Amino acid sequence: MSDVVKDTTRFAAPAMKSLLACTTVFCLMCSPAHAQVGEFGRNKPTSATGNWHYVQTPHFDIYFYEGMDAIARIATTIAEEAYSQISASFDYRLRNRVPIVLYRSQGQFSQTHITPSLIGEGVGGFTEFLKNRVAVPFTGSYPQFRHVLHHELVHAVVHDMLYGRDILTGVQQSDIPLWFIEGLAEYESSPWTSESDMWMRDAVINDYLQLDGYFAYKGGQSIMYYIAEVYGPDKVAQILNRLRSFSRFGPTVQAVLGVELEDFGKRWEKDLKKVYWPEIVDRDEPEDIGQSLTDHTKDNSYFNRNPSFSPFGDKIAYLTGRDYYTSIYVMSAIDGKVLWKVVTGETSGSFEEMHWQRAGIAWSPDAQRIAFAAKATSGDKLYIVDARNGRRLDTFDFGFDGMFSPDWSPDGSTIVFVGVRDGKSDIYTLRLSDRSIDRLTDDYFDETDPKWSPDGRRILFASDRAPDVSDVSAQLLYQTSDVYVMDVETRAMRRLTAEPSDDLSPVWGPEGNHIAFVSDRNGIFNLYVAALDSSEGSIDSATRPLTNILTGAFAPSWNRRGDKIAFSGFNKGGWDVFVIRNPLDSLREEPLRPAYFLREGKISYSSRHRHLATSTQSATSPDSTAGFSIGPRTSPFSSPALDILAFTRADSARGGFVPKPYRSQLQVDNVSGQANYSTLGGVGGQLYVTASDLMGFHQLQFNTSLYRDLRDSDYGVFYQYLRRRTDYAAYFQQQRTWYPFQSVDYYGGIVESGLVESREISTGVYASRPTSQFRRFEAGIDYVNAKQSVLYDYLSYGTGIAASQEASIEALLTRVAFVHDNALWNMFGPVVGQRWRMTVFAAPPRANTAPFGVVTADVRRYWRVSKNTSFALRGSGGRSFATHAQNAPLFYVGGLPYWINYDYENVQSSQLVNDAFSQFVFPLRGTNYYELRGRSFAILNAEYRFPLIYFLATGPLNFVLSNVGGVVFLDVGRTWEDPTQPSDPNIARHTQGPLGGYGYGMRINLGVLVLRMDVAWRTDLRETMGSARYYWSFGYDF
Repeated sequence: MSDVVKDTTRFAAPAMKSLLACTTVFCLMCSPAHAQVGEFGRNKPTSATGNWHYVQTPHFDIYFYEGMDAIARIATTIAEEAYSQISASFDYRLRNRVPIVLYRSQGQFSQTHITPSLIGEGVGGFTEFLKNRVAVPFTGSYPQFRHVLHHELVHAVVHDMLYGRDILTGVQQSDIPLWFIEGLAEYESSPWTSESDMWMRDAVINDYLQLDGYFAYKGGQSIMYYIAEVYGPDKVAQILNRLRSFSRFGPTVQAVLGVELEDFGKRWEKDLKKVYWPEIVDRDEPEDIGQSLTDHTKDNSYFNRNPSFSPFGDKIAYLTGRDYYTSIYVMSAIDGKVLWKVVTGETSGSFEEMHWQRAGIAWSPDAQRIAFAAKATSGDKLYIVDARNGRRLDTFDFGFDGMFSPDWSPDGSTIVFVGVRDGKSDIYTLRLSDRSIDRLTDDYFDETDPKWSPDGRRILFASDRAPDVSDVSAQLLYQTSDVYVMDVETRAMRRLTAEPSDDLSPVWGPEGNHIAFVSDRNGIFNLYVAALDSSEGSIDSATRPLTNILTGAFAPSWNRRGDKIAFSGFNKGGWDVFVIRNPLDSLREEPLRPAYFLREGKISYSSRHRHLATSTQSATSPDSTAGFSIGPRTSPFSSPALDILAFTRADSARGGFVPKPYRSQLQVDNVSGQANYSTLGGVGGQLYVTASDLMGFHQLQFNTSLYRDLRDSDYGVFYQYLRRRTDYAAYFQQQRTWYPFQSVDYYGGIVESGLVESREISTGVYASRPTSQFRRFEAGIDYVNAKQSVLYDYLSYGTGIAASQEASIEALLTRVAFVHDNALWNMFGPVVGQRWRMTVFAAPPRANTAPFGVVTADVRRYWRVSKNTSFALRGSGGRSFATHAQNAPLFYVGGLPYWINYDYENVQSSQLVNDAFSQFVFPLRGTNYYELRGRSFAILNAEYRFPLIYFLATGPLNFVLSNVGGVVFLDVGRTWEDPTQPSDPNIARHTQGPLGGYGYGMRINLGVLVLRMDVAWRTDLRETMGSARYYWSFGYDF
């Protein structure tokens, strides 16, 4: 299955990605009749409401936001150059043009409506299935931009090659594994890098390699190299081309490679062990060289990154996932004891994303304040907070597309940071006294991690600039990073390192005569220390390795006394903070032994074929990547000096690079359905149609379930307009629903039973105004015409009940709601965070003959107890009211949503047929539908959620069984003001509670839905009543 949304997020280095679902779900506006109380979900607030434009190249239509001309110009060259390489590799020519949508920042990208999925900070780009659109943001680095765009274009070409225009159907019917699709895209778009090698080495040595999640990318890339080096580079393309006609993946691999897929996987695993296991002898684990202050394997934090010593050296501020969000904590620099939390990220509109991939935490010189950059709803901002309690002291918003890595000057007057604007990532300084900013660099190179010198006169930073490389040449797209120092007053720069590796995250020593930085010059990210002198050249000859780590070391922080360096070390699939004592006494004199892929010039131990870099530059040039990276994509374009800003690849036959305004045009995305015919039933079937414009601003959905004729069918049309900050929607639908009923006399004899058929036609308009990703206001108006009829299967004679009952109700309804949702989910439901919804729903008196009002509140809170367990608590209540009490809708409390083996309590047909606006309230296990009724209700649900089967797999190339979860629960409900209590003493009466159930259950995620099985014992909180009951249902936990 191909990728839809890549997530470089959270659990990986900057290139990490994860697959999000691409299933388009048709969802009409919730009918006011018999609706379940409460709808939640996060938002995509649109902050950029300007104009979009597009240009055309020979094969692509490139869409971009106003002010992005430079990025779009460069993208034309990247796209066409990437396509020429992909086309040559696959021996294939595109049959259809591919749309590419560019976003000026990660923040704007997160608001895209091309996909309904939420886009996290680490999502580098995606290629969707409906229109084969490629969506990519610019985040400041052109080499990364090139890699991601090239990666996504591989997907677009493969979609076109294998599936043509019907991509969604092709993907649904395909058995091509994700590791092949993603591994192929990585193989084609990027050489084998130190980051790829780090992930594979750690997984093999620590025995957690599985080809899911991020390892679908890096593991898949490793497999592509293994195929190319062991079986031949042409075999990768042969597999892909054979899949065009022989679509089954396993037989295709066997036909091309001559080995069964399972046996192939075993050979690959064995080869990996031969490559990586010997590395244990020559290198250190992170805890061998430094004191471990965090342990992600014990506190389930997964990552602890970007440590920052306080000015007095006794504390360390750091980014961590220990509370399952990206938050800033402070711990003791002595023993790692957590002292306090400063800021909780990703739960409010101020800190929607914490920029953990380009983070920086800066202490003020007096240790009283902390500065950091974060994405807010309206864009990136720089925050200053109280270091002790996180109280916000100041906020700076300069309209940058991105803000990263702040650092406080020694005198406390100025903050340096990286700002991204109009396609340029540059260094700025902020003078706190007058809130003015000063731009220190102005070019298309990517600057990162600026740091003030101890004397406040110089700034140390990393950059992909080079003295002989133009910032608008094609070489820009393939640059690696070096360390520079700048004189703040004169702006003069000195290049300190000039290796063909990536030199990153530089920090000053306490006296300003040493620096430490991260480099992968031996193929592994290690810490290096260099002595500074007064010369103008590089300091590579004075550079010594501080670590010889097995996995990777990142983000160093050197304390003021100079006796400790803290860093974030990668090990066992996560990051932790380590401290090295007396670093200047621990420097190594000899160069580090290169990693296997650099030392041997290959990835695979069994290699018989080599990938050799073919660069136009000499391999000895300090600005060349030749001889360092291995793979088919190691060199820049054939003309590395080409000015990619002035000379674009826009198609002159289509107007050249003259941006045209984007105009919305609806196109059908998906048509699916089925039809049937029977002699007695006539024509039946289902039809589902979706349409949207290319940017997703206009979305139209139509669905019908046809039975005999339109009168007996369900159908609906739903339209959304998502271009502005306020989202608008309109709908029209007809819906038929059947509600079972049964009433018995005092002795248990059946008086009546059957179904109430409700045929409802409704239309309405809605508006949703997000205040952030987590909160929104909703308002809407509905017109409802409901006709209800009783269909008896039994009616006792002599009851006085009419043999036929019908009712018709017409109403104009209004509703408003305030919604909050910052919950994080696993595969069964929310596990941490909170959700609440306050709703007012009414039939206003001037527009209705039977006016009424309904107020409901639903509050849910989730706590993570351990890595795989959580506790959920929900409280909900509501009340309906009307001038004439009989007009107030009822709440029916009991049962479960999507209950398969459902049962229901006694309810009279006369009640249901005249009750079009009642609401069901779930879950209340231990009870039936209609069990509790009233004009007011309260319900409490508590669940402890835990894994039953945590992990089951037979090998990295085989299917991995999803977790099977378990729950222990207690549900209690109560109603008041029940007007349905029968006045006839011969009719059985029913309770209003409190009533509920307790028990346990099992959850099985089936991929498209969750199957739930609950065993409940009924209770009134005083005693257990009866034996256990079994509930089977579909759906996520509350």
